[in-house]
Amino acid sequence: MHLQKYEWVGSPDLGDCSLWVREATLEFDDGLWQCQVTASDFITQDALASEPARLVVR
Repeated sequence: MHLQKYEWVGSPDLGDCSLWVREATLEFDDGLWQCQVTASDFITQDALASEPARLVVR
């Protein structure tokens, strides 16, 4: 990621994956965004993914 372009502003303990996108551009930021957490290990398969959120840059 680009340094200081994206900042986590949500509250992970509450399941809030909010992200602050600075100077959003059509080329890099427009589209669907999703919070994803990888699995703790291969056997457990406890990965998580939020519903996609659309960011529209005009």
